[in-house]
Amino acid sequence: MSGSTKVIKYVNPPKVCDKCKQPFKTFMYDAKTVYGPWGNFCEDCFNTICIGLGTGLGQQYKKNDHGEWIKVAG
Repeated sequence: MSGSTKVIKYVNPPKVCDKCKQPFKTFMYDAKTVYGPWGNFCEDCFNTICIGLGTGLGQQYKKNDHGEWIKVAG
């Protein structure tokens, strides 16, 4: 099928950021930190302690109207 895109959902996502413990809003990141370990972070914490997006770095998820987290980058 030409032009089709596979939708990737984050199944059973955490409710709060691993660093600041605040609930996720529009975006959630599953990413590697500058300290080495991976975690799930809000946008502010991602921008503060994470390396980036892409293979081996991290993924960005956006909450849709149904409350599902859909991968949009990385």
